[in-house]
Amino acid sequence: MADSLVFPPPAALLDVGGLWLLYRTGLFAAMRHEPWLHAAVQSWPSDRCSPSPSASSPPYAAAGARSCAG
Repeated sequence: MADSLVFPPPAALLDVGGLWLLYRTGLFAAMRHEPWLHAAVQSWPSDRCSPSPSASSPPYAAAGARSCAG
């Protein structure tokens, strides 16, 4: 399951879907009126680094993961 979420096409679909949900529904407007909702949306991890990139990753993916490490 986790492998399919980091594969680029599903990851892009989740990213675009999350933005669509935020901006095309009433969620963005509701965040202005509900502090707890604003905090929940802002704390949602939108850009995670891979804790252990696979050995078969392209070099640019491994470089990106190393830059996230610290």
